[in-house]
Amino acid sequence: MSLQNYIDRINVINENIRKFSQYPKKVKLVGVSKTFSVEKIQMAIEAGIKVIGENKVQDAIAKFEKESFPGIERHYIGKLQSNKVNKVLNNFHFIHSLDREKIVKKIDKSGSQIKCLIEVNTSGEKSKGGVEPEELGNFICKLHKYKSIRIVGLMTISPLTKNEDEIRKSFKNLKELLEANKKNETDNIHFNELSMGMTNDYKIALQEGATMIRIGRGIFGSRK
Repeated sequence: MSLQNYIDRINVINENIRKFSQYPKKVKLVGVSKTFSVEKIQMAIEAGIKVIGENKVQDAIAKFEKESFPGIERHYIGKLQSNKVNKVLNNFHFIHSLDREKIVKKIDKSGSQIKCLIEVNTSGEKSKGGVEPEELGNFICKLHKYKSIRIVGLMTISPLTKNEDEIRKSFKNLKELLEANKKNETDNIHFNELSMGMTNDYKIALQEGATMIRIGRGIFGSRK
């Protein structure tokens, strides 16, 4: 794919951000670069991508050792395993998938200032990770004793369906949870960011208040 192809795809996404979001200047486009080569990532960056998202620690580190992507924000969007926490802290600027107190404790102990989103399972699908919506308030209250962790919002993955009403319900639920838990904010726990929406459903996510959209195929093309 040529550089112009990347530019055209990113322009379409940016135009949709302006069209569908109530606050387009606040929306951050995360280019999901998992499985794609350093060369393709560099081309996407040249085309305008400022944030990349990876979901496998070892694969990401292998890329970062080859190219550090200076000036580019790195987001970890995959399931966070306890034994990989330190590697994520040393190689990323943002975590989208916080869902267990055990992980929170490790991050807090490290003193890292990495920004974190709590993942919430708004789809109800057992295959997906995340805190259950009805448990979110209790989970947040447990985090009040950790003074170094930096929580900035919530993340979700929509249900695997073509039913737009179900997808919209999932995103709307996350926005409602964000607003409902503002009462649980502290000096280091805030609810401003909503990471939701991927290639197939990001327009709906934007309409429902997404401040971060995670786009892979819509930028890089299909994965092999």
